[in-house]
Amino acid sequence: MHKRFATLKDEEKKKAAFQKLMSGDVSRFVGTAPVVIAVAGKMDVWDLQIDNAAAIENMLIMISALGLGATWVIAPCTDIRDELEVCELLGVPKDYKLISIIPLGHMERLPRPRPRLELKDITYQDKFNNPYFTE
Repeated sequence: MHKRFATLKDEEKKKAAFQKLMSGDVSRFVGTAPVVIAVAGKMDVWDLQIDNAAAIENMLIMISALGLGATWVIAPCTDIRDELEVCELLGVPKDYKLISIIPLGHMERLPRPRPRLELKDITYQDKFNNPYFTE
């Protein structure tokens, strides 16, 4: 069993957590994608997350425009133990931070549209909670 679960005492919880993570249900597409882009940024800039988020969004827009599918995966970057393992595997220098991985390829199906809030419910005039649209 993965070393991250070594201190978890309840064997059933340990087994369930490990199985969920390793089942492929969380991100099976990462392992089956023909291309996976690792996004890493140099840590000596003050806007590391913002710059990389903008770059990732631009990549996702272009990937979609090419008729391909992709997703922004942060799972290997949210737990420092996973991030260190991925960085070691990919040879990422110590002065870089792994931000995300982006698996891409041809989609098996189109995703369902995500629910959206009505524009009138999220736009305000001059200050928050002062509706921009009046009915």
